[in-house]
Amino acid sequence: MSGLYILNLETDSTWLVVEGWASSPDWRPDGERIAWAPITEEGSQIWVMRADGTDKQKLVDRGREPAWGLNSDRIVFSKPASERDNTALWTIRRDGSNLQQLTDPSRNPLN
Repeated sequence: MSGLYILNLETDSTWLVVEGWASSPDWRPDGERIAWAPITEEGSQIWVMRADGTDKQKLVDRGREPAWGLNSDRIVFSKPASERDNTALWTIRRDGSNLQQLTDPSRNPLN
């Protein structure tokens, strides 16, 4: 079954996520939260949760490949700049506020 698990080698695994295919998990540097990008019927999204699987919060639709910033306050991820655009890099605060586009998709060599 698809999902996101934490495995304790001394005890057992804990199933944290059941929403869609949980891809690209990234631990916050302080170990308190995990960002991930589930792929559902609606597409990919950016979510965060506590490391124990509680307090799940969706931050962004159409986002992929989240990565925590070094200060643990922001998450960087990729997503299209608009419905018709190629992929750009974005950043958002861990509480879902202050969404900012960082790159111009027309200058992305991967597009």
